[in-house]
Amino acid sequence: MAVEDIGAAFVVKDSAGQKLAYVYFEDEPGRRSAAKLLSKDEARRIAANFAKLPELFAEAEIIRKRAEPNPSGFIFPLRCLFWKK
Repeated sequence: MAVEDIGAAFVVKDSAGQKLAYVYFEDEPGRRSAAKLLSKDEARRIAANFAKLPELFAEAEIIRKRAEPNPSGFIFPLRCLFWKK
């Protein structure tokens, strides 16, 4: 996935170029606080983390497949998102 700065927002695109998310920001502090918008740095970090999600889910799936479930069905807190009984 790629993150592109288009001026007033960051766009997250998949490998095919499909736009998946727009994360808007405001550079001017007065307007930002009045409208409760993100700073450019906050928006960049959110877009970058959004772009990392497929990789993180793939890693969690690998861990899930390798691990033996305990009686409660959970191995670690993230496990609850992926464990199927």
